[in-house]
Amino acid sequence: MTDPVTHPLARFSAATVSDALDRLGRPGSLLGIAPLFDGARLCGRAFTVRYVTAGSPPGTVGDYLDDVAPGQVVVLDNGGRTDCTVWGDILTAMAAHRGVGGTVIDGVCRDVRRALDGATRSTAAAASCAPARTAWRSRTSAAP
Repeated sequence: MTDPVTHPLARFSAATVSDALDRLGRPGSLLGIAPLFDGARLCGRAFTVRYVTAGSPPGTVGDYLDDVAPGQVVVLDNGGRTDCTVWGDILTAMAAHRGVGGTVIDGVCRDVRRALDGATRSTAAAASCAPARTAWRSRTSAAP
């Protein structure tokens, strides 16, 4: 089923949508977040997740994927952190299997090269602050 709200927006560039939102008094840009590959395009309803510093024992990282509807774009708020990652090739493969429309991360992601290979490219982290080179497990968990 085509989403009546997001489907018409898909034909416009991010810059055009951002300019229109600015004119309406609703800023819509994501400062510091850029595509991880050329030609990345996302359009879909947002499924938002906020991460917090992990407690003891650490919480979950990706259990929310069971609640994401096909076509939704996962928007991860990791506070722009560069010392821990919340997305990689395993979550990309799971997201692709579930039909997730893409991912935007305020923070870093890992396994970018593997995530962009093959069939999972369409649901890989299409936008992020930067790719991460190291896994920092158990430093964050999804906020309740």
